[in-house]
Amino acid sequence: MSGDDLSIQFAKKLKDLNPSSISIQSLSKWMMFNCKKGAVLVKTWAHETTNAQPDKKINFVWLANDCMQQSKSKGKSEFFLRDFSKVLPEVLSNMGKACKNQPKILDQTRRTIKIWEERQIYDGGTTARFLAALVQTQ
Repeated sequence: MSGDDLSIQFAKKLKDLNPSSISIQSLSKWMMFNCKKGAVLVKTWAHETTNAQPDKKINFVWLANDCMQQSKSKGKSEFFLRDFSKVLPEVLSNMGKACKNQPKILDQTRRTIKIWEERQIYDGGTTARFLAALVQTQ
């Protein structure tokens, strides 16, 4: 499957993403299956997250969280962690702006970022950069 086809297919799947653990885990598993195209998936994820309605953005963060944790636990970190770290500052900055009147979503996002540090998905400096991006525009 070409990168463009995969991106289109993934964008369609993201539109159906909901906050249930089944929805998030099944799409994360699909991402892991397509991990060799991780850069394409992360780019698509960033685009769709930026364009999502504010109340849907947290679902995308939870998907990234599950994907990152799964990739680390399965020894496939190289397919996702670097690519997510490149796009997360901009995505989180956009999220901070879009969700400035939704403190629950921002709190859930902060907690997820802190989990990345606790579980050593990213180091403290990287998570501090992510948190700063989230709050810089509020």
